Parts: sequence; structure tokens; C-alpha cells
Amino acid sequence: MKKSSKPAFTLAEILATILIISVLIALILPVILRVIPDKDKAMTKKAYSQVETIIDFLIKNETAYPDRSYECGLNPAAADCFWGFDNKNSASIDGVAYSGDMKFPKLFMSQLNGVTDDHKCTVMHGSVTDNDYCYNTQDNITWDFRDWNPAAGTTRWVHTTTPLVDNAVNKPAIVIDVNGNNTGGNCFQAACGAKMPDTFRVYVYANGKLDIDPSDGFAVTAVRANTKLSN
Repeated sequence: MKKSSKPAFTLAEILATILIISVLIALILPVILRVIPDKDKAMTKKAYSQVETIIDFLIKNETAYPDRSYECGLNPAAADCFWGFDNKNSASIDGVAYSGDMKFPKLFMSQLNGVTDDHKCTVMHGSVTDNDYCYNTQDNITWDFRDWNPAAGTTRWVHTTTPLVDNAVNKPAIVIDVNGNNTGGNCFQAACGAKMPDTFRVYVYANGKLDIDPSDGFAVTAVRANTKLSN
């Protein structure tokens, strides 16, 4: 009985197949590479929008931060003059008391949806592991409140006669990694080198004014695409 044999691929056919695969890779790879920064850009805008919404809610919340503009108008140096977040007096919201330096971070995170049980940040984020200072949300954003950590050596929003004091004490930063601890460069733009930046800082003044660190240019560009930074 004669055995049947399947014809083998010729060299020309193999080379043609390799060529087709190479062309497909050349066409698809740029699209894939564009998706990553586009996603980070979208997440940056999302994160900043969340910050704006929560800050606006908190600064207008009379229970958490009662309006003291009248007292400040009479005497900005008075003990009962507060511009907003510099009021660290105890406030009870939904049965939970908030006070002191951690009043703002805890109130902020109480308004953020999808907070997970993972409270660890990467080494780039100051090796913060205490759940008072570092949070992750289900959308894979890391929220780092290292500036409120007493280990930083100072308190935040000390009392001043003006709400817009431009120093590290009176404009602490929320550090935001838009794709979490285990993805991307995990770095600020100035420190990323050839890696893709994915972390930026939002400075918060006592009266609720926000500023993105100008050195985090990728975030400034993403947010300003169709959003006006708060005044």
C-alpha cells in the first residue's frame, strides 16, 4: 500500500508568511503603543476631576468646614478665623468624627468611590504603608497623602492671615499615580527619564484652590485639554 505524504511548505511560502506577520506587527504596534498614553491621559483627567469635585464639596460643607469669612474679615489673625481646610476642629459626619491633621485626608477618601483594602504605595511614593496616608481605588489609581504624615516633620495648613501662602506647609500635595503601583513608570515626569510618567501632584490651598505641579507637564496638558484649572 502506497503511503500518502503531505507536501511541505516551500522556503518561499515560509518567507511570505513571515513577511505578512511582520507587516501586521508594524501596523498594529503603533496603535497599541498609542493606547497606553491615551489611557493614562484619560485617567489623569478623571483623577483631577475627582479631586475638583471632592474639594468643592468639602470646602462648601458647613459641618466639616464652617464658613468663617466674617471672622476673618474682622481680624485675619483671630483664633476663630479659618480659610477652610486649616480648620482642624472636630467635625462629625455620618457618625464619624474627623479632626486634626488627618481630618482632610480622611474626609477626602470618605467621598471617593471604590476604595480598596490595599493601602500600600511603592517606594517611589515614599514607602508609605499606613492606611491613613495611602489609598488605592478600584480604577487602579493610587492616592498618596504623604504630606499629611506626621513623619514628614510638620503639620499642614498652619494658621495664616491669608489663604494663599505659597509654601509646602500651606499647600500640601495629593500625589496621584493614575495607573497604580505595579504599572507604568511610577514616577514624576522630571524623574522618569525614558519611562512614561504616570504620577502627578495636586497642591491644595486652605481655601480650596488647586494647582498641578508645573513640572508634571503631562498632567497639566491632559487636564487643560478641555478643563479649566480651578482659581
